[in-house]
Amino acid sequence: MEQRKSKFKTKGGWTSDDGKYNVMVKHNGGDSYTFQLAIGSISIFMNGGIYIIGGSAFDYKKTKCDFLGEIEFFHKIDLVKIKTGWFSSFMVSHDALVCLKDLGIPLITKSNWKEAFENKSVVLKHYHFLLDKEEKKEKEIDKINTDQKISREKNRNEFLAKKYGADDAYRLKLGKIWQGMTKDMLMVSRGKPGDIDEAVYKTKTKAYYFYDSYTTRQDNIKFKCRVSLENDVVVGWKDLD
Repeated sequence: MEQRKSKFKTKGGWTSDDGKYNVMVKHNGGDSYTFQLAIGSISIFMNGGIYIIGGSAFDYKKTKCDFLGEIEFFHKIDLVKIKTGWFSSFMVSHDALVCLKDLGIPLITKSNWKEAFENKSVVLKHYHFLLDKEEKKEKEIDKINTDQKISREKNRNEFLAKKYGADDAYRLKLGKIWQGMTKDMLMVSRGKPGDIDEAVYKTKTKAYYFYDSYTTRQDNIKFKCRVSLENDVVVGWKDLD
């Protein structure tokens, strides 16, 4: 099975009321406990205790869930060992419990757990259904973001064409530099410069705008391009490489 972290919370794993990434266990009397999941909560039966598997939140771990097969996880409590007897237990991942809850499978008795395990193929099938649902949702969000980006770009192009004319707007879109373009056009084309060297004289103002910065082996900041302006109009440029 493909290895995946939890798909039901941004960072995977468990959640609690305080928003931290940990499991919240409440003792409800006897051997009944309630787990707070990323999606709702679920009551489960245990006999003998619960074991938290995993390292710190920054560790990468890989192990096997009895319901979903081999999984990967990044948080200290993405997997729990639920003991239902002296020699019987289940390794259950967060996502498996989400699926069990979503399917309405009770887990408050030993027989419930046995029946759930006998139907693990149903749980696995539902897991893939939820993954496909999440993937579809992500694609829909990506499409919305792409459409919005295209719309913004279209509006920007129309604005530039109206302000500077179609030919110059096209050159600005390509990031071109040419003599006679204004400082504002340069900022549209190449963005804010990495550095400016400006000198003011009686009749004119000269400036160098520096672009395309890089760091040398000596940790000095250098630039690949210098654009010369006089009175806020481009008069030339030079490659500094």
